[in-house]
Amino acid sequence: MRNNIFAVPLFEMECNYKEDLDSHIYSHIEEVKSTLSNDDGEKFNSDLHGYTSYYGPNLIDLKPFQPLLNEIEGQVTKEMNTDISVQNAWFTIYEQDQFIQRHSHPITEWSGVYYYKVEENCGDLVFYDPIGSFRNHFTGKYPFKYTVKPTNGLLLAFPAWLEHESLPNKSGSDRIIFSYNFFAR
Repeated sequence: MRNNIFAVPLFEMECNYKEDLDSHIYSHIEEVKSTLSNDDGEKFNSDLHGYTSYYGPNLIDLKPFQPLLNEIEGQVTKEMNTDISVQNAWFTIYEQDQFIQRHSHPITEWSGVYYYKVEENCGDLVFYDPIGSFRNHFTGKYPFKYTVKPTNGLLLAFPAWLEHESLPNKSGSDRIIFSYNFFAR
C-alpha cells in the first residue's frame, strides 16, 4: 500500500520474514552487540537513544542477516515496482523510555525501517511535513505531521530526506528495529 503524505511517498508493507529464523536473529544480534561500543557520546548516546549497530559492521556484509535483508529487499522492490540497491543496514534496540530524535538520512536516496519486535506503546514513528515551516508562515499552524503506529512485521520505505523521529518506548519491553538505506535503480 502506498500513502502519499505531504505529496511525499511512504511505502507501507508487511514483511513476510517470520518465525523460521527468529531464534537465530536474536543470537546474531547479541553476537554483533558484543563487538560494539556505544560509548562515543559525540556519535550516539545509547542511554537515551537505544543500542545501535549503525557505527559497527554493515549488516549487509554479515551472512546471518542475509535472509532477512533479502526479504526486505524483495518486498520493497515489489512495492516500489523498481529494483533497489541497499547500501547499509543496522539494528537498534530501544529499551524503556529510549527514543531517536528528529533526523533525516544524508548521502542516500531512500531509507526504511522493519519493525522486528514491538509491543503496544513502543513509540510511534512521526514524519514531519517538509514544507511545514512554510505552511506555518501562512496559517499559524505547525507542525504538520504523519504518525505511524509500529506493528510486528511492518516494513516502511520513504525518501531519506524526510525528517522523522521515534517517540519514547513506553511499552516496558525492548523495541527492535532494522533500518536500511538504499537507492532505486
